[in-house]
Amino acid sequence: MFIQRDIVKGIENAIRRKEIIAIVGARQIGKTTIMNYFYEKVKTHNSNFITFDDWDILSLFEHNINLFIEKYVKGRDFLFIDEIQYSKNSGKYLKLIYDKYKIKIFISGSSTSEVAIHSLQYLVGRVFIFECYPLSFKNFVEFFSEEDSFLFSKMRKFEDFIILKKRFIEYLKFGGYPEVVLEKKESMKKEILRNIKNTYLLKEIRGVLNYKELSEFENMLKKLALQDGKILNKSSIAMDFGIHNNKVKEIIDVLEKTTILNIVKPYLSNKSKELIKSPKSYLFDLGFKNSIINNFNDIDLRQDKGEIYENFILNSFIKAGLTVNFWNYRSLHEMDFVVESGKGVFGFEVKSKIRNVEVSLSVKKFIDSNKAKKVYVFCENLDAKKKYSGCEIVFTHYLNVFWIIDKVLTG
Repeated sequence: MFIQRDIVKGIENAIRRKEIIAIVGARQIGKTTIMNYFYEKVKTHNSNFITFDDWDILSLFEHNINLFIEKYVKGRDFLFIDEIQYSKNSGKYLKLIYDKYKIKIFISGSSTSEVAIHSLQYLVGRVFIFECYPLSFKNFVEFFSEEDSFLFSKMRKFEDFIILKKRFIEYLKFGGYPEVVLEKKESMKKEILRNIKNTYLLKEIRGVLNYKELSEFENMLKKLALQDGKILNKSSIAMDFGIHNNKVKEIIDVLEKTTILNIVKPYLSNKSKELIKSPKSYLFDLGFKNSIINNFNDIDLRQDKGEIYENFILNSFIKAGLTVNFWNYRSLHEMDFVVESGKGVFGFEVKSKIRNVEVSLSVKKFIDSNKAKKVYVFCENLDAKKKYSGCEIVFTHYLNVFWIIDKVLTG
């Protein structure tokens, strides 16, 4: 069963161009399904779909490229290569095929870092890279109840989103991995997420990246999941685990490059020394996070409720291709997220329930310091607008984030 998602539209726009299409992202995120979707669309043409998970095909590619070309490339219109990360010479040979033969190539790789090292560095100017993420909540709703997708077409009152409450709670609990989304039983959803974690550790971290200390890596991953949304203090983590700072940096770098961890850098427009300069970290998928810490309670029962909502907003931005920062002044005033576009600087605060429509000192300080165009305060129970120093502050529901992305930030 194919779930339509935003990445598909981007690939469709590039399919008639000569450049190689590279789909990269975490394991079990749906890359092979997307590859198969496009393969089925061009199957009537002279096309091949192969995977480097097949040792015989990989060995032929690595050790006898001329025979590989004769068998899979010559006379073909399309070539799809799944699991490209298993080849250490993929970039060099793909460049040869691209330059010499008129064939449209699709590749996918589970490890962004490996694809970048072994493929993409050879293919500058020859490749379009599409990053594959867990499903956005908008895609999630469109798949299960397309008639409800109209709710994202304009800015709405919080009570309008009540009809999506059950779906929203499910998404915040189990995330957007396609196989998890398609499964109906909660017990199986949890089991699939555990399998995704174990597969990631065994095949990605040990198998592809050759990282030996799996228990150390898993403990670090759990630590980061528990402090989701917090300032990332590498020295403190190193002391907790009794390891060197460089080891912490290495693990975090791997988690980021394999699309498990989001590193959010501070917004430093005025370069003030009093601004916090350490990054924050968030996991890319809430279901994956909840599996790591073994907490699938409904959001109203969670102590990390605020961080869960922050994670949701951040990942909605990231999946839309936006660059996101945060702002923190003297650890006294903070803006959860900052997005700078051609239209100006926008601030985003994420709260749970709000009792009074008041502009906080942090919001005022952010506006004064950065000449913000507009500030949005996401919450679950309030719709209101205020003004401060010429800047409009909008209090609105989390699910209006998709309208804000489409109409305010990218429209």
